[in-house]
Amino acid sequence: MAVDSLTDDQRAMLELESQWFGTASGKEDAIRDLGMRPVRYYQVLNRLITREAALAYAPTTVSRLLRIATSGLGRPVPRAGQAHSAHRVL
Repeated sequence: MAVDSLTDDQRAMLELESQWFGTASGKEDAIRDLGMRPVRYYQVLNRLITREAALAYAPTTVSRLLRIATSGLGRPVPRAGQAHSAHRVL
C-alpha cells in the first residue's frame, strides 16, 4: 500500500505522535486542534497504526505505538473496585 493512500489527517496524526509533549494537556490540545476529541483520536489511531501505509510513512513512530499497544502499556489502569477492561488505548 502506498504512503500516498494516507489522508492529510492521518499523516497529521502520525506527525503528532512523533512529537514530545511535556504535559498530557498539551497533547490533548494538539489533538483538539486536529478537530477530534481525544477518545475518538485514539480509536482512529489504533486502527491507523495497523496499516502498511502508516508504517511506510512513519516507521519509527508506528513501531513504537505498536509496541506500546501489544505490550499492554497503553491499557488503562482499572480503578479500585472496577473490573479490568480488555479495551486498549494508546
